[in-house]
Amino acid sequence: MGDYYQHFLNNHNNIDHILELRCPGYYCGRRDLGNGRTSDCGSCPSGTKVNSFHICQPCTDSPSSYDYMYLLFMATVPLLFHAVYIDLSLSSILWAFKGKSGNSQKKTKTKIVLNISAILEIFIAAAVAVLVVDPIGQLWIRSCRTQWLSDWYTVLYNPTPDYGESLRCTQEAVYPLYSMIFIFYFACIIVLLTIRPLLSAYFGLNRGAYLKTIYAGLYFFPIAAIIHAFLGGIVYVTFPYIVIVVSVISSAIHFATEINQSAKYLIVNTVCVPRNILIVAVHWVSHGFGIVAITQLENPPVDYALLLLIPLPTLFYIATTRISEPSKILVLYCN
Repeated sequence: MGDYYQHFLNNHNNIDHILELRCPGYYCGRRDLGNGRTSDCGSCPSGTKVNSFHICQPCTDSPSSYDYMYLLFMATVPLLFHAVYIDLSLSSILWAFKGKSGNSQKKTKTKIVLNISAILEIFIAAAVAVLVVDPIGQLWIRSCRTQWLSDWYTVLYNPTPDYGESLRCTQEAVYPLYSMIFIFYFACIIVLLTIRPLLSAYFGLNRGAYLKTIYAGLYFFPIAAIIHAFLGGIVYVTFPYIVIVVSVISSAIHFATEINQSAKYLIVNTVCVPRNILIVAVHWVSHGFGIVAITQLENPPVDYALLLLIPLPTLFYIATTRISEPSKILVLYCN
């Protein structure tokens, strides 16, 4: 970055000339055409961002740890959607061999194959998204560091010089965090339509089972893309809190679906059933992920202590289930 400034100053050593180059608005800039020449004020090309001299400068920063966690969050959401939908949809399907001993094995096999397929799809799509953005063909990213929430919504900051015609300076100031997610979603759809039918046919899965999950994905990704288009910046700022809140609510719903709400049963059922162990583990990992994303572990003694709160929602639900069961509350109220 220092070399770029020095190169610019060497070609524009007249301070009055530098001031003349200033553009209106926060995101309008000029492209350096070389030999001391610059373009008119406008939007900066993809992969560049306006600097303090209002010149479009190439982005050479590496994503911050928060950026990486955001990208991991955006990649994990589709995977969790697939996992939850696969689990719920298979429970509602009327199997051809219902009542026979092979029914349980068929459902287990279908769940395993579809979940493996979902994991492969997300990994392949994520790799494609990384390889496509600059630098193309390499498994690393150069980015424009996000400084303000407004960086996500440059379309709202097009200036109107002298109250005349608006100057179009809309650009991706958070490159590549905005465009990369669209590439990822598109790759997910292509891989979903390719990998899952092939794996399902190879393992002879129930046609209705895997088609149902494919249709769900084809609904999910366009909706997710629309949400990202309009709320990408808000999600970027709030995703750690979203993770924690949704995880706590989801954990409570998981335990609330059990018919027997005694503390002993909840503990035994959680420890002895592999599916429940996995669900609780995912919730705990989500809690830890949210805490790390918020704190960035900048104050280790305090932040590491906060990680001890990871199992708190689970323990709190089990400890208070006796006094929070609706039937018991009603009895106490009537008495």
